[in-house]
Amino acid sequence: MITSTIFMMLGLVMVADDAPKDVVEKELKKLEGDWILVCIKEGVQISPFPLGQDEFLIYRIKGTAVTCPGQIGGTLHINPLKKRKTFELLLGNDTVYGIYEWDGEWLKVNYERAERDRPKDFQWVAILARDSKEEREAVNQLAEALPLGNAKSKAKCRVIIRKHPKTAAAMIAEDFLDYGLLIEEELNAAKDATKLLEPEAAKLLEGAQKGPKEKRRGIYLDILEKYPKTKSAKEAKRSLDELNASRRKLKLAEFLAGDALKLGNEDLKEKAKVRCQEIIKMYPETEAAKDAQGLLDKLSK
Repeated sequence: MITSTIFMMLGLVMVADDAPKDVVEKELKKLEGDWILVCIKEGVQISPFPLGQDEFLIYRIKGTAVTCPGQIGGTLHINPLKKRKTFELLLGNDTVYGIYEWDGEWLKVNYERAERDRPKDFQWVAILARDSKEEREAVNQLAEALPLGNAKSKAKCRVIIRKHPKTAAAMIAEDFLDYGLLIEEELNAAKDATKLLEPEAAKLLEGAQKGPKEKRRGIYLDILEKYPKTKSAKEAKRSLDELNASRRKLKLAEFLAGDALKLGNEDLKEKAKVRCQEIIKMYPETEAAKDAQGLLDKLSK
């Protein structure tokens, strides 16, 4: 049932009396290609949509034509100019009324079967992405991570984000890690609130990157505390991880150098030099790199 109605929502045709012809044509061009149904989200429940091993619901849109194995096409009037982009799908004597929106390169769709019940928001949503080998792999991994909220789901979500960072499945996984289990409208509201904080967080991050190196750690921690869900916080976390890693490597180099100088051991001295060179190369903008350069100069005398 749900596979046929999702398919119906993708049978697109131009409607000049609802929106200007050029606007609709541009929207159709954007929609052209192969789409994979990633999941259905209803409330906080997410249902994955691999049908089996290497089996997926794939929809091909070319102009106004849509094909899908085992399904038939429909005729859909779209209006991409409304705040909530709308569609009316005609399939024989039936019509469904829905809304859709772009989320980056992904599509979100919702519908009802009576015009008076046309959705005003996304209480449930079908999420579709451009079909690719990577997206298919990510969809399979998302299915393994569900239901979100169990003991292992966070770890599995991190794997999806690391291995397939530009997929719709990664977006779903990242939303869960950042915001927890929220219905779609609450999730959108939380994201909007985060966007309002982005300029402040970005200004702090820029100050850290351009300011004195010795103050960076404190600023990064401040960003993580005050703006934890922003893009700048993610960048601050990466930078903080680099600082911590560089400092750990420096401690090892200092330990080797201390023993080398105390014992007059040339082999240990060379190992300490190599560690210092690695720190300078891998973490050039850190305090550790500055200290490593000083240690290297001392060992080279």
